[in-house]
Amino acid sequence: MVKKDATESFERRVAAYLEMPPAIMVVVLNFHFKQRGVFNQSRSFDFRCLTEALRRSPIDTSKILSEKGQIVTDDGLFRSEFKGMGGMNSDWKIIPVK
Repeated sequence: MVKKDATESFERRVAAYLEMPPAIMVVVLNFHFKQRGVFNQSRSFDFRCLTEALRRSPIDTSKILSEKGQIVTDDGLFRSEFKGMGGMNSDWKIIPVK
């Protein structure tokens, strides 16, 4: 029963992230980047949910997700960049700030 509840919580959080605009996802991503030295079970869960949402999202995350689907945090903070002509999430990408 606990595993089912955890899976449902995970999927609800991922679904919530998928409803957010790219700019909000970047704010959360940067929060996790700045707090990466602090271990907290709740933050760890949230970061896993965010990572999964970014994998599932139509947002171009090719510059921040590794081949294994993990967020590469070596490059520092992140920003969103508009790359299209419409307002769809697929018209955005998330890249490291350099």
